[in-house]
Amino acid sequence: MMELALFEVIADLHANHPHDTATATFLQELRAELNLPLTSVTLDQLNNVQLPLIFIRSGGTEAMFQAIYERFQEPYLLLTTGRNNSLAASLEILTYLRQQGKWAEILHGTPAHIAERIGQIKRIVQAKQKLTGMRVGVIGQPSDWLIASHVDANQALERLGVQLVDIGIPELSQAIRDVTEVPAHLKDSLPSGCESKVLTGSLRIYLALKALVNKYGLGALTVRCFDLLEPYQNTGCLGLALLNDAGITAGCEGDVSALLSMVVMQSLTDEPVFMANPSEVDVLTNQLIVAHCPVPLTMTESYTLHTHFESNLGIGIRGNISPGRCTVLKLSNDLTSFFVSGGDIIESLERTNLCRTQLRIAIDQDANYFLTRPLGNHHVICRGDHSALLTQFLQGIGLEAVVPK
Repeated sequence: MMELALFEVIADLHANHPHDTATATFLQELRAELNLPLTSVTLDQLNNVQLPLIFIRSGGTEAMFQAIYERFQEPYLLLTTGRNNSLAASLEILTYLRQQGKWAEILHGTPAHIAERIGQIKRIVQAKQKLTGMRVGVIGQPSDWLIASHVDANQALERLGVQLVDIGIPELSQAIRDVTEVPAHLKDSLPSGCESKVLTGSLRIYLALKALVNKYGLGALTVRCFDLLEPYQNTGCLGLALLNDAGITAGCEGDVSALLSMVVMQSLTDEPVFMANPSEVDVLTNQLIVAHCPVPLTMTESYTLHTHFESNLGIGIRGNISPGRCTVLKLSNDLTSFFVSGGDIIESLERTNLCRTQLRIAIDQDANYFLTRPLGNHHVICRGDHSALLTQFLQGIGLEAVVPK
């Protein structure tokens, strides 16, 4: 199947005219920017194209396209030029498609700009495909303190296309008991710094979670991890970190809204995601400190293994994350709104009174959001500024951005 291809629409008046030099140059430059051949296809070949570019070559094509538009799948990408009334016809076509409730957009401008926009749309399409049908495990109920973070399974399915799968803590406990041996190579891949017995116990939890992932076909999971402290004198922090590194988005405390925020962010950006508590906010400098004990190891520049902060048991991870641009995101529990901001990771901290991985972040949006209209406690962070892409994706599926008051 071709990733991209060109479907041309041209009025009969222009049909016998070859591409003018300017149009030919435009298409050649676009191919170069995309680094793809961008082959022309017929209607009958559309099924073999993941993302067709509909090239409205001339005016007078509106009714022609109306007659065939149902042969295409969303999104409708109308490629235009500044010649032969190409843009004029596309404006009418776009308006018609929007009236039919279709996801459609005009691609207009320089080849470099159009190629960049196509890249963004491809990521959105791929994220939607990844989310559709994803099975998301909820192991145990959300922690008791998450009083504002319940997510309705039907809303998750309707908005994001994901299916929540409830799995009881007893089943996780049985899976832990079923792990009779931890492979030596797994232990050897991690740094020293904690007792062998503690590391083995933590890795048993990881292997048990991995077994549930395989059993239920999960693409993501969250676990009521504090329920592991008493019976196992251990934590799920390392297991969640290793699952994230393996491409299974994993969050803690049974927080489903935070997990879905992680899933959306990871699906769109392909970056590892850190779920954290905002621990301090300075509205004068627009800075905040976030902290948590699980962090994807691949997100860190370096890390060490410590105990879990609240319990001083098991393993918590102190990760050092390089300074640079980042994104902060949170979806509301009813999946109707979201907060997103670009920002800068200023430094990693090592305070003794916070969870082990700690970041100081300066955000672009007004930090008063956290004090006036927060969408719950946990927020999620990834490297790089992807706020515009996340905004477009989330608004495209009907969520509204939260504006601080």
